[in-house]
Amino acid sequence: MLKQNGFMPSVMCSNMRSLERDMVFYQEQFSYLHIDVCDGHFCPNIAAGPDIANTLREIAPMQMDYHFMTTDPERIIPLFDIRRGDQVSIQIESLSAPSVLIRKLHDKGADVLLALKPATPLSGLEYLWQHIDGINVMMIEPGYGKQNAQEEMFRKIADVRDEAVRRGFGGMKIQVDGNVSMQHVRKMKKNGANQFVLGTSALFTDGYIDVKKYSEFTEVFAEK
Repeated sequence: MLKQNGFMPSVMCSNMRSLERDMVFYQEQFSYLHIDVCDGHFCPNIAAGPDIANTLREIAPMQMDYHFMTTDPERIIPLFDIRRGDQVSIQIESLSAPSVLIRKLHDKGADVLLALKPATPLSGLEYLWQHIDGINVMMIEPGYGKQNAQEEMFRKIADVRDEAVRRGFGGMKIQVDGNVSMQHVRKMKKNGANQFVLGTSALFTDGYIDVKKYSEFTEVFAEK
């Protein structure tokens, strides 16, 4: 299987007991590792503090795709070893001074995506389009496992694509996160998504990498 630059495995779906072995597979197959940072306040889960994230980089020196689902990202993000070439998704609902934090991350050489919860409209981006590198369309509510993709979110992906083109940002990164499955991925791609966070629907079974599932997923993704 060829390395897929647009696919990002979600560490939160991994079984920690096999993580070091799994990191070998991640390095072979992917350019980015997706790390969910949850504080138990913005969303009900708690995941991936800075020590864990920094250790993952030591095990496998990959580029990181961070997703901060926290109530105070301006305070929490500086605790992480964010480097040139990384991506950082931040929930727009939690930002108090978005342009300031975006500039600081750009100064580090990271790309910045703003993540939108399912009910958050695109109007929240009105004065931020020119400052960001992409948008993360959450297909499910942050922090809750085993959810199905909300049907309205497929239209939201297309709305993001169309609005980006209208504003002259046609090459913008459009990431989808949540229930990226064989059933959904072609529609996501058709509607404009170009980055895909992979979890139990595409890569893992009971917390372990399922090579057969992932191979079938990539075959479906490649279909016209």
